[in-house]
Amino acid sequence: MTIAIFLLVTNSEFAISQKEYICSAGPIPPGWVVTEIKLCSCCGASSRTATQWVIEKIDERAPGSTQLICPTSSLPEGWVIIDKKKCTCCVASDDWATQWTIKKLEGLPQGSTALICPTEKLPLGWVVVDKNNCTCCDASGGSSTQWTIKKL
Repeated sequence: MTIAIFLLVTNSEFAISQKEYICSAGPIPPGWVVTEIKLCSCCGASSRTATQWVIEKIDERAPGSTQLICPTSSLPEGWVIIDKKKCTCCVASDDWATQWTIKKLEGLPQGSTALICPTEKLPLGWVVVDKNNCTCCDASGGSSTQWTIKKL
């Protein structure tokens, strides 16, 4: 008996991570976010006094994808914040800073739901259907609110 296995891989399902290191004084290109901030002896500095940003291209990620980012980035269109926590990865020192987990809602089908941190502007076509207490949207670990939203 012969068994044939077929594997279909599309570019959108298995996107290769695109990561670059840039000087912090430069602009962040559209579709890219800051994922880490480091001290380096680069960007014109002779010792570890310069700040370098690690950026990743996320605009072609699949709907429902998540990404950890530093709040230095503006929130990309079609993405929402689903968690906030403390880390040393978003500051060029040993101090603690806030890191966001974001999720791509753009492209999700009608009827989809998502748990998000409160926002001033919901993505187009989404409405709040519930609100709950959590510690997920306050980087200090205190009590905050989480919204359940639904795409109509």
